[in-house]
Amino acid sequence: MNRGRGEWKQVYFETVEGAGYTICSSAWEHEMYAPISRIVGLLVSVLIGALLVTFFVTFSVSRRVGRTLGDIASVLETVGRGDLTSSVREDSWSRETKTATRTLNEAVVRNMRRAVESVKHSLSETNGVKEELPAASQQTG
Repeated sequence: MNRGRGEWKQVYFETVEGAGYTICSSAWEHEMYAPISRIVGLLVSVLIGALLVTFFVTFSVSRRVGRTLGDIASVLETVGRGDLTSSVREDSWSRETKTATRTLNEAVVRNMRRAVESVKHSLSETNGVKEELPAASQQTG
């Protein structure tokens, strides 16, 4: 051990059979562990990079899906108040968000508009029959 630096020196002995030699080698710890330190540093860098990419992708996806869900919730609130003039902008970012926005527009908003128009048409016809009924009753009488 080098007492001044606080570092150990590793010494290895190997005996060569038949030749009668003993081979000695030595190295300081920092020399022995330098390749391992570089590999650990590289792995830590890759891990941090992967975590950053994962965070960025997760943040982007959740933000995009959250925005689409917010748009859907806003339109549903508007429809709930009776305003059937609004619709959700169809989002083509992913298959799921595209399906959700298209379904809301077609199944809820458009079908509700058709139902309201159908009721209006039926009421109009009912009013016409109501106005014709007294005249028909008088003719019958």
